[in-house]
Amino acid sequence: KNLQMQPSSGEDEVPLESTDGEDREEIPLTVKTEVSHKMVWRGVSLVMLADVIGTGILTFNRVAAQLGWIPLFVCLIFFALLSVFSSILMSRTFVLLKDFGIEVRTMGDAAFHVLGGKSAYFVVTLLVYGYAFLGQASYLLVMAQNVQSIVYDYELNTLVAVCIAAAVLLPVLIFVKHISESTWLCLGNLILLVGVLGLGLGVIIVHDDENNGPVVTELVASSLTVSSFFQASTAVLYAYAGHWMYFELLSSMERPQDFYKVVSFNGPIQFILYATTAGIAYAYIGKDAGVDGIIKEMPDGVASRIANTLLFLHVAVVYVIKSVVLISYIQTNIFYPTSWIGRCVHWRIRQAALAVFFIVLGGILAILVPYFYIFVGLVSGFFAVPITYLFPFIFYLGARGRYSQQAPFQDLKQTPAWSFQALTYPEIIAFCFVWVLVLSASVAGIYGQILDLIELAH
Repeated sequence: KNLQMQPSSGEDEVPLESTDGEDREEIPLTVKTEVSHKMVWRGVSLVMLADVIGTGILTFNRVAAQLGWIPLFVCLIFFALLSVFSSILMSRTFVLLKDFGIEVRTMGDAAFHVLGGKSAYFVVTLLVYGYAFLGQASYLLVMAQNVQSIVYDYELNTLVAVCIAAAVLLPVLIFVKHISESTWLCLGNLILLVGVLGLGLGVIIVHDDENNGPVVTELVASSLTVSSFFQASTAVLYAYAGHWMYFELLSSMERPQDFYKVVSFNGPIQFILYATTAGIAYAYIGKDAGVDGIIKEMPDGVASRIANTLLFLHVAVVYVIKSVVLISYIQTNIFYPTSWIGRCVHWRIRQAALAVFFIVLGGILAILVPYFYIFVGLVSGFFAVPITYLFPFIFYLGARGRYSQQAPFQDLKQTPAWSFQALTYPEIIAFCFVWVLVLSASVAGIYGQILDLIELAH
């Protein structure tokens, strides 16, 4: 009966039909028939680093100028700890539900079992994967801009640059079937990112002598206001976001209990990269940092071409990772292979078709939607913060309340979807504090994007 409540997540599975004649609310039901592709914690760590550390780090020179030294490092440390905490909550939710025979493989699955019913499943799934798809479209635009910067002599238009990016992505998307197959790509991606940062910061240091006058830095930025603080801190908050696919990664691990090793390894690496980038950029540029980011503000030349080439490859790997998750979800929840031949042949055909579909649709959105970056920023303000920091708390508190170890197993259906009886007061207080904090940051991020839109309109 517990297996009949499990949502689908892998192509190596077959539908499980109910045999007890009971009417029950169902979503795709499966039971495993083969050992799926599993990863050790080191592989999961590389995938997470590739997904979480994105192009936002390249704008940390501006973030540091808006905040100053003390607020900058306070934000970096606080949101690092908050990210680790919410990651651990997702891991505990996964293990808690697994103890009751329920394997959660997406946030939609968690919503189905914790909040109850198809409605929660479809709403959360639409939010999570819709947000991920819009992010993919923005990556296409970033890659197109990298192509334009690499061959700046030819002044390519955006459509041609997007087509070049799509031509590079498509062959990889067709052949990478599982997240586990992208582990080495992710290792190379981390090396690429370090190369981009090293080259960008190196140019800043080398050109330091060309600055007119001394570099001015402040412990607390003199222009800092409540509004500017929240806007800048939101950029730091986004830099640690990436929890939307953590349940997929947990379900792909040989030992989900080792997820704490992933978090313990990744947290310090993220903090070191963010702090080093922001610190060096602020020390050599000061409060006069531009708004376009480290790479875009590099002078044209060989260094700029190399940096944009490395950044192009970095974003391409991130695009591939997220696309594999999106395509795998559609493959296993919409299309059902009925035989071994179907799994081997039809899967590849559909994978290629879905890869083309996502690239074409994302490219159309990126090119045709005015101010697409601001549009994605608004969407991130509405969805990225709740997905990253609120959903993990909601799922954990709901799982603790509904699937408490003290509750008799046979009475789970009678247990309310939300019950705080199994929680301690510190847990409830922590939940409320984080709720207020991240909602404030989300509102500030939305407010900042609206201001940018108004400025562009003028």
